[in-house]
Amino acid sequence: MAFDVQSLSDIVGGRLRLADLPPLGGMWEPLGRFVTRMDRICEGDVLLATGTTSAANPAFASEAYQRGALGVVSATTPVEPWAGRFSIHVEDMDWAVWKLARVARTEFPGRVIAVAGPIGKSITCAMIEAVLGGDTCAPWREETSSDAQLTEQLLDLDDDKAYAIVEMHGATPSELDAAANLCCADIAVIVNPKLAAGGARPFAELGPWEELAATVPDNGAAIAGPVLNPRALASAGPTLQTFGRNGECDAAVSHVFCEPALLSFVVEGQVARVKAWGRHYLESALAAWCVGREAGIAEDVIAWRLGQAAIPPGRCEPIDRGEVQFIDNTASRSPLARASALELLATASDAKRRVAVVGGWPGKDADCAQASGELLNIAGADFLIATGPAAEALIDSAVEAGMRRDHCRRCADSDALLEELPDILTFGDIVLLSDIDAQAAQGVLALFPNTTPAVQPIRRAA
Repeated sequence: MAFDVQSLSDIVGGRLRLADLPPLGGMWEPLGRFVTRMDRICEGDVLLATGTTSAANPAFASEAYQRGALGVVSATTPVEPWAGRFSIHVEDMDWAVWKLARVARTEFPGRVIAVAGPIGKSITCAMIEAVLGGDTCAPWREETSSDAQLTEQLLDLDDDKAYAIVEMHGATPSELDAAANLCCADIAVIVNPKLAAGGARPFAELGPWEELAATVPDNGAAIAGPVLNPRALASAGPTLQTFGRNGECDAAVSHVFCEPALLSFVVEGQVARVKAWGRHYLESALAAWCVGREAGIAEDVIAWRLGQAAIPPGRCEPIDRGEVQFIDNTASRSPLARASALELLATASDAKRRVAVVGGWPGKDADCAQASGELLNIAGADFLIATGPAAEALIDSAVEAGMRRDHCRRCADSDALLEELPDILTFGDIVLLSDIDAQAAQGVLALFPNTTPAVQPIRRAA
């Protein structure tokens, strides 16, 4: 939908103020994008000053106009617009953004694909985008997509595209119900629902995501998995498609192998090869396979496009910096991705030392002990560098599990980590980076700028 100043004012309500020298088109001046972050403003855009934006910078309006914003919508003190600009003052900013997102969704002519579930959403979005090809807009890809509100993603819809992919966050029934009614997904994709209950939930239900599947229209599709017993979900309706290793699933997978930087599997006799390490990518690939089927794409084309999928960085990613190799798993909080990263660390038989740099693993003693057990038993870590609030508990439980205390180091924060790491690492080490913030990870990698092709682990059956 093409917005102008008048239509925006009608949707969000509030008080519209044009500058004494108004925009060239006056009330009918066409608008650019709607953005919530200062660093995304381009000429002609409109800043939606959410609470975070206005609280972080009291002079947000002046900065927005200086960056080229045509207008500012805010719920704080009324803004005096610059020459050629406008401002709108509303009572409730969240409600104004919700109404605007609702209109953007209603006017979008294509099909919206909403990806939900406790883990694996971003990977699934990337694979769906690859399968559907170029006729897709993907607002989930923004740098803050993992935390972005659904409203912000819907404001990025491109009317010229046939499909839009959004991530649907939230885990409680009320959160998902609100999101489902705002999004009105044509295709709802639910990945790894069983993990919402720590693996204890039987597959007779989809947990809190069951209502999302029920909101899909008759001409749409709900896609869910992995499913162990498809018959138990028969009551979810004819729009539900399932995937998993059960032969009764709509997309039943077999012959799964993890090869060097390659996950291969077979669906309906068609071989697919995804350029990624880790079994946890399988569910995302199968979900994308089902979406491709729903879009009418031939299965050989689906398989080929999955092989071209670009996996977002920082997810079980091997990086060779010459003297030191890294496994970057800092962008994922998935326990499945963590297990795959630990397994990748364990396969590095030619490494001088296996070093784990860990921050932010669960702070409870039992969880720390389990995490340490993973490091020692699965990955055979020789050295542990812990940072964050759980560092001491993690080190204590690692020592209790058998690691030498002089092989453990605590770094108080990211600055301390970057200062001490060059003195700890030596030539031939392989280093797992897990659950530290992205900025710290980039700082660590910058300490070792040499890049060479990564040495990959041996072939393993999944």
